[in-house]
Parts: sequence; structure tokens; C-alpha cells
Amino acid sequence: MKKLLIFLTCLLMFCPSRVFADTGPKPSVKITIHGLQEKAYVTLLSKEASSGPFGVYENDEETDHFNNEFGPDEVWKAFINYQDKDGFYFISYFQECTDTFQWNYYPPNEFKVLIYFPESQSFITSSKSYERYAFESFYTISLDQQASFPTQKGIHEIDMDIKKEIFFNEVTYHFIERVVVTILIELLIALCFQIKKKRELKIIVLTNIATQILLNFMLQMLSVYYISVFAFLCYTLLEIAVIYIEAKIYQKYMKDHSKGELIGYATVANILSLLIGFAI
Repeated sequence: MKKLLIFLTCLLMFCPSRVFADTGPKPSVKITIHGLQEKAYVTLLSKEASSGPFGVYENDEETDHFNNEFGPDEVWKAFINYQDKDGFYFISYFQECTDTFQWNYYPPNEFKVLIYFPESQSFITSSKSYERYAFESFYTISLDQQASFPTQKGIHEIDMDIKKEIFFNEVTYHFIERVVVTILIELLIALCFQIKKKRELKIIVLTNIATQILLNFMLQMLSVYYISVFAFLCYTLLEIAVIYIEAKIYQKYMKDHSKGELIGYATVANILSLLIGFAI
């Protein structure tokens, strides 16, 4: 069984796939927008030409089409053709927005807010740029005083009333969700490793709660938002640290199992919980 799990882990690691979620925390930006008077589409213009899987659209012979994954082609084309005076890029992600915009997978580190109103074919954009201030960044925008702009065709740069917000309840909810998913996966894997005594399962639950708290605290403290490569490297190093800590705890309190078995379990459980998260 253990050999099978290790084989499946290696197989999953080398299977190419496009993924946008995992059980670990991910950089994100959520913006609550007040005062929208008509249908609108929102994006974040990036100072860099790419962020995570997102990048500047390149129209060549091999990619001579528009991506309508996030909305209508005419909206996509409007964003593609938009030229920012400060040189910020549209990196191929946008959403229809009523009151909330969310970019949950590697949003740009420094960004400007761009809103498009298809009915009037008009844009409004923030006059200055903003930065992600934490791993999960929250903002609110008030457009009440700019309600007349959508009726005027063209591009309008305004001083949006953009404020940083801290939503502890939402951050806490996401944390609890990740902990529950991780524990369920690791308990199932523990049974495959013949770790099934009530005391042992309790140790696994308490250990995972402790390491998830540590992992999330470190990510929030580090505010990993410089570049996606650095974020991935940092998260990988933290995951290795988690595996080491869990293996040491299991070795101390699970004397009925060999050191090799417990190291193998900690490694496979953490890798599979991450990879299963990629697939859901």
C-alpha cells in the first residue's frame, strides 16, 4: 500500500495540468465595490507582464483567438485594446462585477483597478497604483460620486476612494476550511499506513492544527507578494519544514511505528493533501 501511494504521488507530480486551487493558502485580492450603476467588468492592471499563470495576451498565428473564459469576446477585446498611460498591463483575467471582485490565484503584486462598462463602452481607472499588503488583501471602493462617468464614452481616470480592509472572519473561515480538508485527507492516508489507534489519530489531528496555524502565520507575516516564483519557493520551504516538524512529533509519540514509516507517512500525507487539493 505504501509503495502504491508513493507511486501515485510521483505520478501526480509529473502529470501536466492547469490548476487554480490547492489546499494551501494562496495570494488573493478581494475588492468590494459600492456605487456601480450598470453592468460592469473589472480587472486589475499589473505592473509586471505576468503573475502566476496569467500574462499579457500575445496575438500571433498560434493564438489568433480571444479567450472568453471570463466573459464575452467584446469585453475581452476591450480590455486587450486598452492602453494604460502608466504602462500597466492587462494580464488576461477579468470578472463581471455587481458588488464584489475577487482574484483568488496569484493576482498582480502592484496593480491599478480598471472597470469597463459595455453599455456605454467606457472605462474608469484608478489614478494611482496599489499593492497587496498581505497574503489575503481586502479593499473597498466607493464610486457613488463618479456615477455619471459610465454615461460618457471613453477613458476616465479618477481618484477612486480605495481603502484597505481587514476581514478577520473571512480569513478565519478560509483557514478553518483548509485545516478540515487537510486533516480529513491525512487521516485517510494514516489508515493506509496502518496508523489507526484512537490516540495516534488524535495526535495527527492536533499536530496538523498546530502546523497549519504555524504555516498560515508565517505566510501572513512574510506577506509573500513580491513575485510568484518567490512565493512558490517560500511556500515549498515552509511545506518541507511542516513535514519535518510533523515527522519529529510522530516519532516522539507513536512508538509502535518505525522512524522510516513515520517519515514516509508525514511526507506522503503532506504531498498528497497538496496534490489532491490541486485536483479539486
